[in-house]
Amino acid sequence: MNIYFSIQVCFNDFCRLVIIINYFLHCYFFTASRTRRSSFINSSLVLCITMRGLDTSMFMIGALAFGIIAFGFDLVGISLPGWVQSRYLWKSCSAGGCTFISFKDLPSDIKAGLAFNVLGFLAGGAAVLVIILYIFCLRNNNIVRVVGMITAFVAAGLIMVGVIIIGTSDEVKRGAKVGTPMILAIIGAVCYIVTGVLVALHYER
Repeated sequence: MNIYFSIQVCFNDFCRLVIIINYFLHCYFFTASRTRRSSFINSSLVLCITMRGLDTSMFMIGALAFGIIAFGFDLVGISLPGWVQSRYLWKSCSAGGCTFISFKDLPSDIKAGLAFNVLGFLAGGAAVLVIILYIFCLRNNNIVRVVGMITAFVAAGLIMVGVIIIGTSDEVKRGAKVGTPMILAIIGAVCYIVTGVLVALHYER
């Protein structure tokens, strides 16, 4: 009975969020006046923050926002070419085009960096998911909140270790330049750190 009630509460809260997002998008994209857009945005935020039953402290809302931003940066970072010159985690590109790289053909240091970046990406996704579950389903559960905080820090640590390994690889030592995707991954790691800090601050309140 308790499990059924928790699922029902979670579903109701999710439905409220969908309604708010729909309201926000409709008002923002179909309203010409900037003033009216700003008014609609503010009213949408008020609706979101005052949703009954949700843990809507600014710390947790900020943590969720930074977590999603970090996930996006990390996703783009591990997907784009140019980590080291024209090589990235999955392809090698040249003037003649791009070819996929077999994992077994990668240098050992690149393999290690790849592994840490993928683990960091998965940990970051888990952190965002746990924070969402805490806000909408498992509010006031400190264990879930701590798990979200720890996974965010773990994600940041794994990504940074992967970046350091690739950044100090033999190719870079031979003069290869570090590309933009690696910088995006670093930004994602920093955002995960901010996410973990915000969750920790909420935990201490």
